[in-house]
Amino acid sequence: MKKFSYLGVVLLFSVLCFSQGKTYYSQADGSVNNLSNWNTSPSGGGTSPTNFSSGDIFEINHIMTANAQWVVSGTGSKVVIKANKSFTSSGSYDHALKLDIEDAGTYIHTSGSSSSLINGTFGTSSNFQINDPSGFREARPYGNLILMFDGMVTTSSALTVSGDLILKGGADLTVAYTLTVMGDIFTGVTSGLASNLIFSGAQTFNLYGSFDASYGAIGFRNATTTINLFGNNNYIVINSVSYNSGAAFSLHLQTGSQYRLLTNLGVGGSTTVDGRLIFESASLALSSTTSFALNAGGGLKIASNEGISSSKTGNIRCYGSATFSSEADYEYSGSGSQNTGDLLPSSLSGNLIISNANSVTLTNSINTTGAVTVSGVLKMGGKTISGAGSFTLNSGASIYIDNPEGISSSGSTGSIQTTTRNFHSYGHYWYNGVLAQVTGTGLPTLQYGTLGILNAAGVTLSKDTEVRTIHLQGRLLMGDYDLTLSPGLSISGSEGSLTNMIVQNGTGRLIIRFDEQSQTQVPVGDYSSGSYRYSLFSLYVNASAFNSARVTLEILRGKHSSNTSAENYLTRTWSFTGTGFTSPTVNLYIQYDQNDVTGDESQIYGARYDGSLWNIMGQVNAINNTFEQTSMTGFYTVTGGEESALPVELLSFSGKLINGKVELRWETATEVDNSGFAIERNISDKWQQIGFVEGCGTSNSVKYYQFVDRDFTGSSIKYRLNQLDNDGSNSYSDVITIDALPDEFALYQNYPNPFSSESSVGNGETKVKFTLPKTMNITLKLFDISGREVNSILDGQIGSGDSCN
Repeated sequence: MKKFSYLGVVLLFSVLCFSQGKTYYSQADGSVNNLSNWNTSPSGGGTSPTNFSSGDIFEINHIMTANAQWVVSGTGSKVVIKANKSFTSSGSYDHALKLDIEDAGTYIHTSGSSSSLINGTFGTSSNFQINDPSGFREARPYGNLILMFDGMVTTSSALTVSGDLILKGGADLTVAYTLTVMGDIFTGVTSGLASNLIFSGAQTFNLYGSFDASYGAIGFRNATTTINLFGNNNYIVINSVSYNSGAAFSLHLQTGSQYRLLTNLGVGGSTTVDGRLIFESASLALSSTTSFALNAGGGLKIASNEGISSSKTGNIRCYGSATFSSEADYEYSGSGSQNTGDLLPSSLSGNLIISNANSVTLTNSINTTGAVTVSGVLKMGGKTISGAGSFTLNSGASIYIDNPEGISSSGSTGSIQTTTRNFHSYGHYWYNGVLAQVTGTGLPTLQYGTLGILNAAGVTLSKDTEVRTIHLQGRLLMGDYDLTLSPGLSISGSEGSLTNMIVQNGTGRLIIRFDEQSQTQVPVGDYSSGSYRYSLFSLYVNASAFNSARVTLEILRGKHSSNTSAENYLTRTWSFTGTGFTSPTVNLYIQYDQNDVTGDESQIYGARYDGSLWNIMGQVNAINNTFEQTSMTGFYTVTGGEESALPVELLSFSGKLINGKVELRWETATEVDNSGFAIERNISDKWQQIGFVEGCGTSNSVKYYQFVDRDFTGSSIKYRLNQLDNDGSNSYSDVITIDALPDEFALYQNYPNPFSSESSVGNGETKVKFTLPKTMNITLKLFDISGREVNSILDGQIGSGDSCN
């Protein structure tokens, strides 16, 4: 029984296999009617069919045509057109076959009826091209439907196209029932013939893709057609719309859809936007005859200069009722200056986006529970943005602030009064009020965008602020807050003047940061006793190292307390203090106000004060009101006065250890009534005078001085000069330190090593260095690698502390 059952199964399987048809593959481009063009092997070598009626499958893998009616029959038979391959019915044939078309496969019906063609499976991007109106049938599962003929077809039932609908060559499609297109619609021109899409009644047109009627028209006949748009980021290009009497269309952007309008569009009925409607150009308009409604959850991207306006001159022109929901999103993205428009809701729970890089000016104040985001340029226009929502100014975006309170970080003052406020450090902040303004606490502490001062009445800091770029067309007053200028500072706008400058008018300090060699020029001034005074300074600094380096400037009104000039002087002082620099070199240029001058300007000399000594910088330029000095080795207080009242200009002070003695040297550029110099040495943190060198009285030429300290002891020692005038006044020099003697004899490795006088190695030279703790007799000899003496380099007495190379 087991064996019998097993055989029964085998026999049944054999019967089933025998009943199935074969699959034949096309072998080359050519006629489908030729049996020899088919083979059971895709690459040949199999067998060709004996007929087309045995229930076989024929797979087209080439470019094939029919030169007669092709009938493929039998149970399970069908024809499959593969991707990128095609089957063209070259004559007026009504083929009797079941047809599958894979994605990118193409069937072309040239003429005659196609009623005998049985629909199989059509890929959504397959192509079914009809070159004769009689070949059109609505009930097919079209992928891409291409109508290419000079004539018209009218639907007699609903038509669904899973891919694109393409009309060319004068083909007109009249839609009398529902039309649904999941892809795009194109109307084109072939041989000068335009194609048109016509709706003949109150049907529905559902479109999920784009609509490009650049070379044709869309027409409406007899009733109102409803066009539903479902696509995402698609577009509409319609150059011509026609109506007959009583006809119109209503446009409905469904939820989730997003459409760009690329040409003007006249809607004869109503327009409803639940999706997002985008205008790419200020010159485009959607005109709606009966009504326009932007509903909650919808969105509108506006390019017109007028924004959303009741004047019917912008992108939206409604000749009936117009409603714009407070729960919709609004974006302004024009290429020219825009206004938000009087139809933008003053209360918003949707989002407001400013992406226009030119400018958008508020027409009305906004109260929002949604989000306001600025990535372009927003001009407040005297209005405010408030409410429980948020405001964000993104990096690179700009805001023009005209409120006297500026922008606050919280509370109900200033231009922005939302609950949440985000002002980016790389944003640009322009103060363009008419009345005096404060920056407000919302201005970022580290401001790396532009701080623009466009207010002639002045803008005052509300907190310590660091800036990198300043635009001055007005005064920026520091008040009691520090203004720090970042490395890479850029100052633009009007040329510095009494009305365009940074003003020290309180306890705030002007701080300039450096991270490398650079030059900074700043228009700066001060306010005191009811008046402004302008000056300008240029500061160049180089150093061997910059460690959080900065220079602080304080401008003082009045004559410096240590300036003893009787008649001719400046009544302003500029005090520069530097920190974080190693071995700085400083060039300073100062321009002062004519009101700073007391007496004869030609008798005034610029001078720098180090806390004890005045050093002449040179005679001021009375024509340009300037003075300057280069190659300074530090930062000083500078002013101007009489040369005789600024006693001694010390150019240098240095010391050197030679043979166990310290030799001190210094030089002066000018001297006025100089009695001389007391030399002081610091021992155990106490200064003691160890000598005195007489001065030259009064001199305008360089003088040189020297003093030798023969009692040098200890590991290191400090010296300073106490300059004495004949009237008993005095001032101190900077302190210098002399390093200690070496503790022991040291001989260092010669370099280069090896070397040879008979080759290029070491260029025939080497250096030998040694140091001595005291004066000693030294003999230095040179031996070659074999131990043979080559030369006696040195034989004699060398002083302590010396080294030899």
